[in-house]
Amino acid sequence: MTQHHPPLQLNREGYRAVVSVQLAQKKTPGEQQWAELKALSWPPWKQERTAMDALITAEDHGLTRAGDTLRRMREAGYAAGEWERTAELLAGWDIDRTPTIQTRASMGIGVRRFRSGAEVWAARITTTRTAQEAWAAYLAFEDAGNPPSHDVHLAILQKLYQEERRQRLSTVSPRRRSVNGDDRVLPGDRKEVEPLPPSTHLYTYTRTAVPTVENFFRQHLQQNGIKPQGHCLAFLITNAASLQLGFEYLRHSRDTHSSLHGLLSLDPSADVSAIPDSVFSALIQLLCRYANVPLHKISGKRYPVSRKVHTPPLLEKLPLNIQHPLVYALELLNLRRTTSRPPWNSVLRAFSHNATVESMRFLAQTHLGGSHDENAARNGKSRNGTMLAHRLVRRVLSMLSEAHLDLDVPGFHCVCLATENVTLACWRILREDVAAVSPPEETTALEVNSDVLEANDLLRKSYHVRRLRKLFGVLVGDEDTPVFTHADADERRKQPAWLGLLATPSPALLHAYIRALGWLGDHNGLLATVKWMVQHKAELTEEAARHRNAKDMMRRTLTALRVFLERSWLVDVQINATELSEEEGMAQRNLRVKNLRRLETAAPSEILQEAEQLVDGIPHWQGWPSDDEVEDYCADGRFLEVRKMYEV
Repeated sequence: MTQHHPPLQLNREGYRAVVSVQLAQKKTPGEQQWAELKALSWPPWKQERTAMDALITAEDHGLTRAGDTLRRMREAGYAAGEWERTAELLAGWDIDRTPTIQTRASMGIGVRRFRSGAEVWAARITTTRTAQEAWAAYLAFEDAGNPPSHDVHLAILQKLYQEERRQRLSTVSPRRRSVNGDDRVLPGDRKEVEPLPPSTHLYTYTRTAVPTVENFFRQHLQQNGIKPQGHCLAFLITNAASLQLGFEYLRHSRDTHSSLHGLLSLDPSADVSAIPDSVFSALIQLLCRYANVPLHKISGKRYPVSRKVHTPPLLEKLPLNIQHPLVYALELLNLRRTTSRPPWNSVLRAFSHNATVESMRFLAQTHLGGSHDENAARNGKSRNGTMLAHRLVRRVLSMLSEAHLDLDVPGFHCVCLATENVTLACWRILREDVAAVSPPEETTALEVNSDVLEANDLLRKSYHVRRLRKLFGVLVGDEDTPVFTHADADERRKQPAWLGLLATPSPALLHAYIRALGWLGDHNGLLATVKWMVQHKAELTEEAARHRNAKDMMRRTLTALRVFLERSWLVDVQINATELSEEEGMAQRNLRVKNLRRLETAAPSEILQEAEQLVDGIPHWQGWPSDDEVEDYCADGRFLEVRKMYEV
């Protein structure tokens, strides 16, 4: 900026914008080096380990990019306010010049919520490593006689929740630490808290033990008559330990918003337009997390939800259980049609999880615990639940279209997972039917299972493949992708360079997309995706640099490409499928075998060779995956599950 003539000038908002961007970025190598030398005690002063560490000084390494920008801001004559003091804490230094933990954060440049002084205390709690350090900072906030603050409560609740989560995960499997160069994860780089230091001499003193989230709510909020609001209430609801506890949080704060009374009565016709977006999104996430818990357990009533259920058009012949949390979540979304995407993504994520598929056992029942027909009983099977979940995903996509919303990256990732699930379920249904069906002369059209017909329809129509590719094209802003041709590629090269992508997919998203196309047997779509990746290799490389472990994930993405093009895990079982297809004579039977063969058949050699040449042409992709990488990738349970279908 100083090299311009005249030099470019920055006002206060400009400096804040620069600092906000710098706080959200990863640590530089110098900042990482400084963070590694911080003592495990508090305050985390520099602790030299070797004589060479004396060359690492606070002036050269301890001053972060954001801290340096704040210094330039003061030199320009702008006095430090609450926003600047909060940013200084996140940048690694407290107001009294004691060190804190440099923490990645998204601040924004607004000043409305930086007028009470509570944000500084919230930042002090945030810039700690352990729950013990955070609890000590919160007790200092109380001892200072400050009035209650929802921002401070949110900061300590986040730390307490992460501590509970850390303890829960530590009992399952030890946490793996990445020490590979730039992928090192240091305190402040993630939301998770660190464990206590190995020595008790390094502990931070607190007059009371660190509570759980529920104990903090009951002892510090409920007993003092403090009713959480906004993001604080949303965090409590989202991360509640049970569905009942989540509604208890909501019930405690019902007086803050009159429209919350309708939600507590579980009335799908209640006015939900006045509920804050954060609270509404939190409720949807809560319902999706506990899809296996019937709603009657909250109120104790048999029919707590209104019987007037707006049945989706795709499910006209299947009555939905009015006590299922996902049905209630869909009803709320149907009433509000919010333009905020997190609630929609929560529902899509729920329908892509195996745990939710299990909950489909009572989604199609009109009475929980009452009598139901044979078709409803069959929905208890995992494969039928997957088919139903996929139909609901399509309904959610229709609702998004009616609300004039496109999928974002998390939503598209969920759609890819749901597509993978339903394709595998269709594969299993058709394989069992082809292997066990009676001879053609003894089989009538009436005897064909409805699941087989639906699976046949899903795999027969190319509409589902085109829709997935279309969704990807809309997401990245390159709608030529679904129908990629050489002419389209030539036309794209003529476009100006400044026409970038609307959203650049991460390696993890590309992996999910390739798996979805691969399970569907869309070899042309896989080749088109590789061509698109080569065309946008610069954008993909820049995006991958923002993600940890992106190099390994890109290798998994390319390995998935080879696995689904070659289908090597089915090399020794395709002979049986060929024999079955030659024995059949019925049209319906042949159609089922044809769809099954499409899932079993590898890509033509010309497609495979072209994909290999494209991958080898990008040096930093490290070439076509090896046989060992393919073997390790195919050790996944889903590939083994497909192989078991063909075992005699």
